[in-house]
Amino acid sequence: MNENFDVIIIGAGAAGMMAAISAANIRVEGRAARVLLLDGKEKIGAKILVSGGTRCNVTNEFVHPSRFHTESDPNRAMAFKGDGARSFVGRVLRAFSPESTLRFFENIGVELKLEESGKYFPVSNSSREVLNALRKEVCESGAEIQTGVLVENIAHEGDGWRITTAQGVLPARAVVIATGGLALPKSGSEGAGLKWAKNLGHTIISTTPALTPLLSDKDSHTHLSGVAVPVRLRFVGARQASPLQIRCRMTAHFSSRISAIQARSRSMFRVTSRVKMEAFQCGFFPKSKTAKKADSGKSSCAFMRRKLWRTR
Repeated sequence: MNENFDVIIIGAGAAGMMAAISAANIRVEGRAARVLLLDGKEKIGAKILVSGGTRCNVTNEFVHPSRFHTESDPNRAMAFKGDGARSFVGRVLRAFSPESTLRFFENIGVELKLEESGKYFPVSNSSREVLNALRKEVCESGAEIQTGVLVENIAHEGDGWRITTAQGVLPARAVVIATGGLALPKSGSEGAGLKWAKNLGHTIISTTPALTPLLSDKDSHTHLSGVAVPVRLRFVGARQASPLQIRCRMTAHFSSRISAIQARSRSMFRVTSRVKMEAFQCGFFPKSKTAKKADSGKSSCAFMRRKLWRTR
């Protein structure tokens, strides 16, 4: 593995494949850039296949910088409302807007549909179609894909970079780290990229769950497995935290004793890291008369003590 590449991209997920397609269009000294896409797994795109309930929502109708929450938010302690680091996110969205995303997928043969949720899904409802189209576009762009290559270290070397892998050393003029965060370790997204970035001098913001189940040791919800219901979550003891209304799907994980409910807000977990709480309140069908009585204490809502739930 002693070939010279102009760009080496580590991580062949959605971001990595998009980076490879873009990099392959760069001209270097009058020729097309030599681009290598590496992945530690033998099969690429695992997170694409499971995203959107295996249907893969590729973009959203309502994309705006104000909808992004980052550490630069002035109210990040609560993070329910913030500026979303508009200066940075705005530049990213202007460079590749949702409209550009729709055109891109149309050009590579993936027909999309807009659903009531504001999300765009492939008409086929198949995440496999999205993965296959992206992989085909990478290959047709001239970029090379190598799987099963475990990167061990990234270091500066002269005017370029030295990528050390289990199979050997690769030199490159530029490197793109597209390994993801900590969302799905079994797919290869286990945080190695964050470690490399930190070693290279980048500032790493503490991570918090953005999509995680809440697990109970009770078995009272297992018969609801597969049912999607509206839910309002409120942290007991967090006066500044507004109730969060979401739609969640009940599932049974690992055994009949455990049921899970998905809490889909990074901001919620920002609050838990700063406020001491003993429990959270979970109200089903929040617009119903029963739920309204529950809020006033006249009826029971589901309570799970913090010691009874954990992130999976």
